[in-house]
Amino acid sequence: MKYDYVDERGTVAIEGRNTTLECICIIAECKEETASTYWKYNGSNVNPSQKFKFSKEVLPNGAKMAMNILDVSLTDQGMYFCGINTSKGFAEIPRQLRVISKGELFWTVHVIYND
Repeated sequence: MKYDYVDERGTVAIEGRNTTLECICIIAECKEETASTYWKYNGSNVNPSQKFKFSKEVLPNGAKMAMNILDVSLTDQGMYFCGINTSKGFAEIPRQLRVISKGELFWTVHVIYND
């Protein structure tokens, strides 16, 4: 079961769960073997680790970059940027992550169903 969702304000994840941020590049250069991808948070590069897992999938018309964030915490909330460097230059796409605490989730569900 997927515990996060995406709306106009970004991806919403529940504290303590895993979530995924994704970007899709739809230009031919994104499929280049030499194209490199990266993720940034608060202006600094995010490095692959036990908490952050990266993947890149080549699509027929481009590429999909994803970052899995394991055991999401409130400090993970904020604006992320996925980036790609190709032979034609680079691009960065913003991805907003909102984190809901377990207590806030209970309160929200409780209020909705008591109306």
